[in-house]
Amino acid sequence: MTKRWWRDYPDMTIDSVEIDPVVVDIARRYFGLPDDLRLGVFTTDARRYVQTTDRTYDVIIVDAYYADSLPFHLTTSEFLREVKSRMAPDGVLAYNVISPVGGDRSKLFRTTYRTASGVWEHLWAFPIGLAKDGDTQKRRNIIVLASDADVTRPELLRRVSSSVDGRVKLDGFPAFSADLFGGIVPLADVPVMTDAYAPTDSLIDVR
Repeated sequence: MTKRWWRDYPDMTIDSVEIDPVVVDIARRYFGLPDDLRLGVFTTDARRYVQTTDRTYDVIIVDAYYADSLPFHLTTSEFLREVKSRMAPDGVLAYNVISPVGGDRSKLFRTTYRTASGVWEHLWAFPIGLAKDGDTQKRRNIIVLASDADVTRPELLRRVSSSVDGRVKLDGFPAFSADLFGGIVPLADVPVMTDAYAPTDSLIDVR
């Protein structure tokens, strides 16, 4: 993803944070990750990076799975507030969650949604592929967008459908507008994740 953004958006500066130096070495050796001034690669824990950097970002992406689990300290309200402090006022967080979007096995998604809703004004969820199969209880990647930018649902759909006015180069990107979840996300039975209480593993259902 880092390499794709670097190629498609020559005016963009991209920082990637990866805790495992072996992954960085593999990316450079076998996947041609460029050595370029527009690409910063930081080998450290993502939360530690957020806490210590003085940079401000328009977009922050969190995709921090290992096997079937999530580092709990990257799921909490405190972490999300730290992320927000490093974002531009109209910036957006994109958080990847692997979960059903509905049903008894959707607690990880719904907990993430509830926790983020206490930090940002607006949230949108894109369960990838939902428009094709309609199965809300299927485990899938769900991209949760969070922002304080005052963007209405119709405007968000227009931006996705237009490939954000032609700037997004990814083939098939407009089709993602069909995956924008329009249902109610029940939150009463799931916790807000905090540094004191983040039962990540008990919320993940890999069936």
